[in-house]
Amino acid sequence: MSMRLPRFVLALLALGLMVPSAAHAAVAVTVGSPAAGPTARVTQLSGSGQPGEVVRATIDGDATIDAADATVDPGGDWSVSQTVGGQPLDLEDGQYVVTAAAFDGAVQTSTATQAFVVDRVAPEVFTVATPAESGVVYDPTPRLGGTLSDARTGPGEVEVTFSGPGPAIGPMLVEVAAGAWATDAPALQPGVWTLGFTGIDGVTNRTSTVVRILTIGSDTTAPTVAVDRPVDGTAYPAGGVTLSGTASDPDGHLQDVVLSFSVNGGAPTTFVAPVAGDGTWTASPPLADDAWTLSAQARDVAGNLTEEPVIRSFFVGAAAPPSAPPPPPDDGPGGLSGGPGFVVDFTTPAGGPPSPGGGGTPLAGDRSATSACAKRAFTMRVPGRVLGATLTRASGAVVRPLPVKGASVRVAVRGLAKGRYRVRVTSRRGKGKRMLTVRSFTVC
Repeated sequence: MSMRLPRFVLALLALGLMVPSAAHAAVAVTVGSPAAGPTARVTQLSGSGQPGEVVRATIDGDATIDAADATVDPGGDWSVSQTVGGQPLDLEDGQYVVTAAAFDGAVQTSTATQAFVVDRVAPEVFTVATPAESGVVYDPTPRLGGTLSDARTGPGEVEVTFSGPGPAIGPMLVEVAAGAWATDAPALQPGVWTLGFTGIDGVTNRTSTVVRILTIGSDTTAPTVAVDRPVDGTAYPAGGVTLSGTASDPDGHLQDVVLSFSVNGGAPTTFVAPVAGDGTWTASPPLADDAWTLSAQARDVAGNLTEEPVIRSFFVGAAAPPSAPPPPPDDGPGGLSGGPGFVVDFTTPAGGPPSPGGGGTPLAGDRSATSACAKRAFTMRVPGRVLGATLTRASGAVVRPLPVKGASVRVAVRGLAKGRYRVRVTSRRGKGKRMLTVRSFTVC
């Protein structure tokens, strides 16, 4: 006995059977690779679609290019490898279109196309400006640079290889920006190096390799520097100070002069002054009104710096004392000369009194004040409140900062090598202007 279903039940069943079919067709096929635009080669076609459907992909509908079918995986992806007569696809330069057709059984559910360009031509312009051919440099990290451009594929990169003495150095990739590329080489040991440069465009086409033979010279000799201006302890008007001096290098590889400025031992500000062909240098750094300490060192192309910096203390503008102190002369048997704002050398012949100062006081509780040499720690007192104190050699090279307390500076002698030293103290009395006090002593 057969039973017939009501019409509305049949209608619901029919509707239920169609719902999966509608959802099934909701995901259309797409082509993701090759991407739109230039590419160097096409080995695979891929994209997305409805899981379970079959995608047939062709290029330009060319019958000589094998059509390839792929089933969309559960994740919604498909891919096929294109061939010609069973061999890997090798397209010539030109424009092409990929067509992907999705099928549910015998029914085609959707199609997609993607245009692309095959470009297998090396970059149009590639140059190596530095280093020069067969050059000699004394900088272990020389600057490398040049140009690379390709109107078809856009910016690319430059591959640099290194072969020479020392441990192996792997290839370096340098990005191209606005048609130019530049970088510093990694540290190269002295000797002869072979550098290879290859330009690579946006789709990995490569130029022929440009070779440079580069010799890294050895230079371990430090250059020297002299500071003519500012004069130690001198006051200069507000609005900036023009500094000047000379520098030299025995190997002839002088590069520049590094000037470091600080106030009261604070963080230094660095300014680099170029050196002219005659060995002179000038600089006009923007310095605010204050009591400044300058440290100057010459630098050569190998990175060597003057072993002992030249130190100068000076005032700018409103920071100057009412009567600016004259510069202290070179240390001699009599030590520093007196002058406003200075405490002169306390080291006098045995039995003699300390030299008269210009605002400081004799050493407190230190018998070496009346002897030829300082033999133990001493306390140096100055007018007002001490803002900062530094111990230097007679040459100006900084030894160390000194501990301060109120108007006193404690100077430890133990551990110092024999020679001539200076204590440089910046102080202020009330709300007055700053004073620079200098005292010299000898360690025997």
